[in-house]
Amino acid sequence: MPQQISPLVSKGDRFMRSGERDKARKTYRRALQKRRGDIVALRRLARLELEEGNTAEAISLLSRIADLQPDDFEMRLLLADSIDETRDHATAEKVARELVKDAPDYGAAHNSLGNILQIQNRSEEALAAYRRALELERGSLPVFINIGNALDNLGKHGEAIDHYSKVLDQQPGSVEGRYYRARALLAVGEPEKAMADVKYCLALSPADQRAIALQGVLHAELGQDEEARRIFDNERFIRTIRPEPPERFADMAEFHGAVIDHIRNHSELEYEPFGFSTRGGWHSVDLLLDPHETMATLRDVLKNLFQTYVLGLPSDADHPFLRQKYSKFRILALAQVLETQGYLVSHIHPGGWLSGAYYLSIPSVIENEVEKPGWLEFGRPTPEIKSTVKLETPSYKPEEGMAIVFPSYFFHGTRPFQSDEPRISLGIDMIGYHD
Repeated sequence: MPQQISPLVSKGDRFMRSGERDKARKTYRRALQKRRGDIVALRRLARLELEEGNTAEAISLLSRIADLQPDDFEMRLLLADSIDETRDHATAEKVARELVKDAPDYGAAHNSLGNILQIQNRSEEALAAYRRALELERGSLPVFINIGNALDNLGKHGEAIDHYSKVLDQQPGSVEGRYYRARALLAVGEPEKAMADVKYCLALSPADQRAIALQGVLHAELGQDEEARRIFDNERFIRTIRPEPPERFADMAEFHGAVIDHIRNHSELEYEPFGFSTRGGWHSVDLLLDPHETMATLRDVLKNLFQTYVLGLPSDADHPFLRQKYSKFRILALAQVLETQGYLVSHIHPGGWLSGAYYLSIPSVIENEVEKPGWLEFGRPTPEIKSTVKLETPSYKPEEGMAIVFPSYFFHGTRPFQSDEPRISLGIDMIGYHD
């Protein structure tokens, strides 16, 4: 028999409908104080915390639901996905496998398990999970795309194209389907067809950073060098900026010392996290989620840094980067602490509009201008883009207190270095959005 909704939960629901989310949170918590096993209050509060980005709190609540009501498969699925978002893939896989065992006919659980395996580059296992999901949810377009991605990762590009095409037959406006099919078409040597898909993709989603990057590569593949250079205009769009010291710090060295101390002692660092570009080093979560005073100061520094860049941009409605206009922005900063032989695999920032690298501590070996160890390099397409052409690959020497800023779709990575001194930098994004 379904649990009745308590008066306090109903009151919390009214607060949610009126947009008073803090009041709703407090009311749901009061409901749980009166009855710890109130499943409805737990569900409401868990979803609210997820929407607010409070993943750790949501996981705690979802775990309680799983213990109290193990047949609530939807909440257990949400628990597995939430844990995976924290990059604890081993625990997420364990939760997902237990769910699949208890609910073998729940297609979404098999799909979630596939996603958890896929992010760990276990494509064969992921493919098996996705295919079981498709058996249970025939015609599921997201599962078709997931199968295509797993096949593409395994080098089975033709089969991947077939799956993406099935999606597009039913949903021609699928941005994901268009982008992934274009990438696979390039891999089998059909750049003209790939370009048609990319153009369709950008007509639907003009700010898709992955599609802009792929379009630039395809221009080069098709011998359209001027168009490729216009998209990857290194001289025009890559800029170095040196922020001024924040007011409460004597100089940038003192400020950088405070930021490094926070990174080392107060932030979550993970070694070579799955799904990220870091090799031979540590990677943090978004530092700016921390309300610490130093992080608030860092946010202001980065905001001013990006604004300096934006003020120098011209208007150009025909350029895929310059035509993007946003009413609001938020800033993101991820620390990267590279040790000897560490480097960043070539990547882009698909969620951003502007991105950059901000340097806090640089090993002296970087001064070698012949071998360029630890330098930032642009222009090498990401590994999943099977390109036969070479773009321009300018390198920039990092310097403490300097930021290198560029469009988020620019391919960039770093060279390995040999040193006992770490290379500490921030990967930063300016993410645009509309009200």
